[in-house]
Amino acid sequence: MVDGQLSLSSGIWERDRVLDLLDKKYDFWLSSVGLPALVLVAEKMEFFTADDVWEELVNSFKVTPLERRCLGVVFRRAYKGGLIAKTGVFEKSRMVVCHAREKALWRSLLFKGGLRV
Repeated sequence: MVDGQLSLSSGIWERDRVLDLLDKKYDFWLSSVGLPALVLVAEKMEFFTADDVWEELVNSFKVTPLERRCLGVVFRRAYKGGLIAKTGVFEKSRMVVCHAREKALWRSLLFKGGLRV
């Protein structure tokens, strides 16, 4: 590898390192606001992205994360906790600030059926 060249493993390691730091720093927010917002979305939508959780935070909880990357920790907690599953599908973000960046589409393991929102 050439000096300064990035590798997939170093990128994954750095991502996980930052998520671990955010997990510790914002534990209270993640547990009291972030994860509950994701659970609300997962109960009413079979498939969703971080945009949907962000909307729930703004509309129902009247907050946004102090650090935008905190949603990554929320999704990691939900995935490891068996609340959501990866689909391997990506959708363009609806949030203007994200410039149509692709975001993972997740499948809820809490969705009980009924009307899809």
